[in-house]
Formats: sequence, structure tokens, C-alpha cells
Amino acid sequence: MKLNFLGACREVGRSAIFAETSDTGIMLDCGINLGGEEKEERYPYIPDEVMEKLDTVVISHAHLDHSGYLPHLYARGWRGNVYTTKPTRDLMQLLLADYLNIARENDRAEFTMQDLNNLMRDIEYIEYGEKIQLPNSNHTKITLHKAGHILGAALTRIEDEKEEKSLLYTGDFSYRPTNILEPSQTDIEPFDALITESTYGGKKDNLPGLKKKSQQLAKEVKKTVQKGGKVIIPSFGVGRAQELMITLDNYMQSGFIPNTQAYIDGMIKKANSIHRQNVIHMKEEIPKRILMAQENPFDPEYFNPPKTKDRSDVTDNNEPGIILTTSGMLTGGPVIQYLKKLGHDPNNKIILVGYQVEGTPGRALQEGANTIELPKRNGEKEEIEINAKVKTLHFSAHSDREEILEYISNLPRPEKVYLVHGEEKKTKNMSKELEKRNYETYVPKQKQEHQF
Repeated sequence: MKLNFLGACREVGRSAIFAETSDTGIMLDCGINLGGEEKEERYPYIPDEVMEKLDTVVISHAHLDHSGYLPHLYARGWRGNVYTTKPTRDLMQLLLADYLNIARENDRAEFTMQDLNNLMRDIEYIEYGEKIQLPNSNHTKITLHKAGHILGAALTRIEDEKEEKSLLYTGDFSYRPTNILEPSQTDIEPFDALITESTYGGKKDNLPGLKKKSQQLAKEVKKTVQKGGKVIIPSFGVGRAQELMITLDNYMQSGFIPNTQAYIDGMIKKANSIHRQNVIHMKEEIPKRILMAQENPFDPEYFNPPKTKDRSDVTDNNEPGIILTTSGMLTGGPVIQYLKKLGHDPNNKIILVGYQVEGTPGRALQEGANTIELPKRNGEKEEIEINAKVKTLHFSAHSDREEILEYISNLPRPEKVYLVHGEEKKTKNMSKELEKRNYETYVPKQKQEHQF
């Protein structure tokens, strides 16, 4: 089996790996880099000669750094087979439509709504554990397995029966349970090579467990609202927002967080609806909670959307409040408006809860910047001053260093391990640790090919 690494090499974002079996070509993910300014930084490298060999795309999950370039392929004229899980398909439709709207506002749209509609029409979804033979192929089969991370996320196992070679690609995964999902599966058929993410693969990447990080979040929010301030929590609209919303709603119901106004904004409400429609893919307790207790965790008691289009009902009052909004890296969405109106006030607090890609405003803020550049609708940027307190809490949907190592050790042992989707220093450090444990590891560079 031949691998061509087209993105997410020694970086986080634009995941795209081309795998050639004896009789077909498969793209594992097809994402963009949310922090990239130029096309060379933003998009994966997919030349025409790869497009000609490409028969199938498999999407691990809906986040744009794994799915965002797929409509661009359609704009370039590609047509083929696209596979994923049903929840991922539903969430992709939401995220890609939002991506297109933002691109249009900034005069950067490179695909059309028709391209997106054609893509969504062509997507076929398969169930976890269902092994299917790919069309136009006599020897290649794929199977998806639960990956944790977010709703619908999947590991992909490729099997070439003619070459007697197999591959497991994790995409993003989480080896810890969350409020709504079980951890990533390990009971998988053996495979020869593993391609895994290493987002938190650095020496110091030890993330708190669910209970501890939930307590940390609740304490930070309580501290600010008791002093009359507003808390802005930028978040991915899919996955992390639902975990945060459920956590905060529980603390407000218990009385630990004082009764205060709480808002959800951006695509979170629509994503909540998709979660409610796909509860069968969650922990068993979630559908039981809905059916038996008639309690819908995706329609929280305390969180509501803003009442006005300009969000003045949220920003122009002197009351404390909680604002859970997109986007998580401050690259667009309603959070821009909230930061412009509320970011100057030292009584307010910004809580960064997820990974901040290099080059994003969120990363600059995390590293201590007092001013950040935020996008305007015309594609230009505006510099604003931030006096609000900034706090980072790792409410991540990824595995940390020890969990990655534990997860790999609990999988069937592969002959080779390829490390992607991590900053170069972290990825190389993870590689050294795995080599100590007698794994043969590779940290591929962009456009690098490898045969196994």
C-alpha cells in the first residue's frame, strides 16, 4: 500500500492522506487549515495527478480541518465515492454551509452552493463495524469504528486483500469518555500500519480529566459572574459546545453557578438539533435520559440564543452573563462581535477551551497578546485591544500524551506508526517515545510518499 501525505504533516489542520491500494485510490480526510492566510498554507496539496487516481474519500469527522476542502474538490470537477457516518454527514452540511457563507462575506468563496449540494447528495454513510467493499474495486474494503472525539467521529480501517496489507487511520480521537460519548474503540482487526494524530503529543501535554476540568470551568465562570462580569467562551459549534453547554447547565441547575443570563450563539443551536436526532450514536445513558426522564440535554434549561440580530440585548446591559459562541479560534462567527464590544472591559473574562492553531487570533490571545487582529466582513482585518482577563482551560476532545500512548499500546500492534496532525516539536517528541517502546515510527513531511 502506498501513502502520500498531502496535509497535516508537522502541523495541525488540513488533514489529507492519499492511500493507493492494488486497485483503487482513497483519500483519508480532506480538510483546510483554519490559521492559513495563503492558499499554500490553507489547503492540502492535491495535484491533478492525484485527482485522476482518486476514487473514494472517507471523512473521519465533520470539523473543517478534516472536511473543509471536500467541496473544493467538487469545484475542481472531481466526482467519486464519499463515505462517512450519518452524524458526520449531518454535521458536515451545517459546517460547510457556514464555511461557504463566511467565505462569501470575505470575497474568498472558491466553491458554490451547487458544489456543496452535489457533494451532500453523493455522500453515503455506513454504520460502525460495517465492512464494505469499495465500488470499482475487487480487493479493497473499509470499516469504520468509533473514535470518540465528537459525534459521528470514526477510525478508518482499509484492507487490501490482494496485497494482504491493512491500515488504520484514527483521524482525531479521544480515549476518554465525555458527557455524551464513549472512548475510542480498541477491539479492531489487526493492521500493518497506523496513522494517528498527535495534537497533544508533547512532553507537557497532560490534560485534566472530565470531572476536574468541569470543576475548573465552573469555578472560573462563578468567579466572574459574581463580580458582575461577562464570560465569553469561544468554542467549536460541534462537539465541544455541546459538552460545555451540558456541563454549565448542570452547574447552574445545582446552584453552584449563580442564576444568570446564559446564551448560545452561532451554529450551536442547529448543532444541538442534529445531536438530538442522532442520540443512538451516543452513550446509552443519553437516549435513556431523553426517553425515560423526558429530559433533553440538547435543549438546556438555562441557555438561550440572543433576541436581537445585533446582539445588543446581550452586550449592551450591565448584567453578568455567560456567552457560549463560535468560533473556537476567533477566526470568524459571532465571537468577533462579542470581543469588539466586551473585550475591552477588565471585569469580563475570555475562556479559551480548545486547541488554538498557530496563526489564529485565539493563539495570539493565548500567548499573551494585548491586541489581536480580527477579521472584518470585507476580508480585511481590524486590530482591537483586549483588557478582559484571558484563561485557558483544556476542555479538549482529543487525547493527551499519556492517553495516545496508552491507546496505541491497547490496539493490535502495527509494524509501522505514522504521526500526523501535531506541531513538529510535539510530533517528533511522540515519535521518540514510541521508538523507546520498540515501535517503528515516521513523522512525514508534506508531499512525502511512503510504501509499506
